Amino acid sequence: MDLVFHAREGAVHTNGQNVSISITGREPIVLPVSCVQRMDLSAPQHDGFGEVALTVPASPANPTGIIVFTVDPQQYSEATTFAQALQTVKARTAGAYGPAANAPRGTIPSVPAASTRSVAWWVPVVSAVAALAVGAALGWGITQLHANNTLRRFIASKDAEIEKLDTSVNSLKQQLESALQREDQQQDETDSGASDNTEGKPNEDVSNGGITMKLLEFGEKPTINFDSCGEGCSNGQFAPKNPDADTKFWVVTVEVTNNTKKPLDITCGYPYEIVALNSDNQQYTPIDELYDVEGNPECNADLQPGTKTKVTYPFQVPLHAKMIGIAFRDVGDFVGGTPGQDNYAVIITDNNYHVS
Repeated sequence: MDLVFHAREGAVHTNGQNVSISITGREPIVLPVSCVQRMDLSAPQHDGFGEVALTVPASPANPTGIIVFTVDPQQYSEATTFAQALQTVKARTAGAYGPAANAPRGTIPSVPAASTRSVAWWVPVVSAVAALAVGAALGWGITQLHANNTLRRFIASKDAEIEKLDTSVNSLKQQLESALQREDQQQDETDSGASDNTEGKPNEDVSNGGITMKLLEFGEKPTINFDSCGEGCSNGQFAPKNPDADTKFWVVTVEVTNNTKKPLDITCGYPYEIVALNSDNQQYTPIDELYDVEGNPECNADLQPGTKTKVTYPFQVPLHAKMIGIAFRDVGDFVGGTPGQDNYAVIITDNNYHVS
C-alpha cells in the first residue's frame, strides 16, 4: 500500500510499514506505522482551513509528540482516506488502532507545539493581510462616500446643461426643417421637370439641372492628339495616341454651358456625369487626363456661371461596339447643398435608336 495526503505545511506518506512525515524546510521524520499513536482530524469550516494532528512518541525537539498540519477541503478528504487506510494497517500489524496508554487526548490544540510552531507561518501573514484589507475597505468606503456626493452634484449640474442644450438643439432642428422645406419648394419651382429624361439630337441644346450641352461632333477616330509629356504632366506638345488593343476611340465634342450658381472645373473636377451609350444600352466613361487632350480646357480652368466652352471627350470602346449617343446629368453641389439630378439627359446620334 502506498498512500499520501498533502497539507499546507508538508505531506504525510506511508508505504504500509513506515510513515514519512515531511515538513517544509525540515528533514522528513520516518517512523514505523505502529508509532503513530493517534491521528485526529478537524474539518474546514466556512471556507476556512481544517487541521490534522498526528500524535507520535515525544522527543526533546517535540515534547508533546503532536504535529499539526492545516488542510483545505480537498486535502482534508485526502487526510480522511489516509486515516482510514492507516487504521486498517495498524489493525493488521499492531492490534486495534487507537491511542496508546500514554497518548494525550482532547481537542486539537489551536497552536502547535514548539517543534512545529514554525510550520504555521501563514497565521501572522493572514492576520496582517486581513488587517490591511479591513483598513483599505474602510478607506475606500469613506472615499466612495465623498466621491458619490461629488458625483451627484456634478451630474445635477450637467443635467441642467443638457436640458439647455436640448432646447438649443430642438430650436436648431426646427430652423433646419424650415430651411429644408423652403429649399424643397424653391427646387420644385425651378426644376420644372428638369430631372426627367430629356432627349435631343446633335446641334440641339439639351439641359439637365444646371448643365446645358450641345453635341457638335462625334465619330470614330484611329488616334487622338494627346500631350506628349505623359500622364500627370503637360508640356503643350501633342502627339497621336493610339487606343489599346481590341478597342477603338469614339470621340465627341460638345459645347457645355454652366447654368449653375458656381464655377465648374470641367477637366479636373466632377461637374457632371457623362457617358457614351452603345446599341445594347451599355455605358462607357471618358478616358483619364482630359486636360491632356488637345483643345480641352486646362486643369482647374473654371467655367464660370453663365459661360460656355468646348470639350472633347474620347471614349475607348470595344471594336465591335455600335455607339448611338451620349447621356449626362448634373450631379449637384453637395457642399453648397444643391441636389443633383436623378435621371439623365440623352443626345442620340443614330435616328434608328431611342433611349427610354
